[in-house]
Amino acid sequence: MKAAYIFVLLSVLTGCGHDNNPPLEENEPLVEKSEDMSGTWRHTQVHEYYSVETNEYLYSDFIETTLVINEDSEEVRYSECWEYGKDSHIAIKTEENFSINYGDTVFTLNDDGRYSTQEENNIQYSDMTSTYFNRYFMLEKISSDVLTDKGLLVLSGPVEVTEYNHVCLWQMYSNADDERIYELQVPYDDSWLDVRINLMSTPGAGEIEYTPYTSGASLYSFSISSNATNFWNIVGSNTLSIDTAIINIIESTDNILSGTYSFVVNNNESYSGEFQMELKN
Repeated sequence: MKAAYIFVLLSVLTGCGHDNNPPLEENEPLVEKSEDMSGTWRHTQVHEYYSVETNEYLYSDFIETTLVINEDSEEVRYSECWEYGKDSHIAIKTEENFSINYGDTVFTLNDDGRYSTQEENNIQYSDMTSTYFNRYFMLEKISSDVLTDKGLLVLSGPVEVTEYNHVCLWQMYSNADDERIYELQVPYDDSWLDVRINLMSTPGAGEIEYTPYTSGASLYSFSISSNATNFWNIVGSNTLSIDTAIINIIESTDNILSGTYSFVVNNNESYSGEFQMELKN
């Protein structure tokens, strides 16, 4: 994926404005207008890349996460999916705008019921000599209910996690190639724990003898990390450094990616577990 520059921009709640709708044709809005914002919303960060030389549109990258919003007579509050039930943040709603991130990110209500920020144009980094990108953010309502279940995550070993009900999905993809990054996020201790899978192509069912960054492999990287205090105390780091693993893909479709895994890290510490990702809202 031509998205190496996005990894410095992974915070779900950053950015500024855009007035147009993104190319998300497959995701129709739930409602035409949103009177009550309570419910679950898809938050999408869009990067549209252009040629510096010709200004020709090249491709777009997308980062999707989920926000849970609660509106009552006194205030509007929102949470990232993984922190729902533990923490929330003040939002500001007017007739035409919705602001988060301490008012730094301002969405405008569109005619179709979706919200979008104003576009930030001509962003270029020092190592981006041939392309630049425009950035904007979208909010669209998925459900009036609270939806925080996108699969399951089990991790057994020195770090133990079993979560079936509060499993959030972060994903990053492009319309230029088949590479996708999926990350399951679950509440853990005083933060969250995530399992990230980077796919260069859709894997088939069956066992994979995984080695990181193998050229031509469908499963390019697999990692588990957390900034939680308990994770640091047990692991001594925020990441399990997985050099080899056995990953058994059980189901691999447009809607579901599931499997089991096992690996040995650090001082011969054995881990195993399972995952299921529901890829569509």
